[in-house]
Amino acid sequence: MTQTNQNIFEDLGFSAEESENLRVRSDLMISLRKLIRSKQWSLEAAAVHLKTTNDCVEGLLAGDIDYLR
Repeated sequence: MTQTNQNIFEDLGFSAEESENLRVRSDLMISLRKLIRSKQWSLEAAAVHLKTTNDCVEGLLAGDIDYLR
């Protein structure tokens, strides 16, 4: 068995700085997805509450981390 870091992105070869950036963004995306689901918001309602666009919410729910730049 191979020993791994606490940050999967480091294990995948990203620099320490980029790994931390990706970890924070992925944690935020997961939290936002959980919030949207727990509130049972539609795309439109989530966009209003999060002050963003429907496309951004749709991307977040689909797992597109690039919406969190």
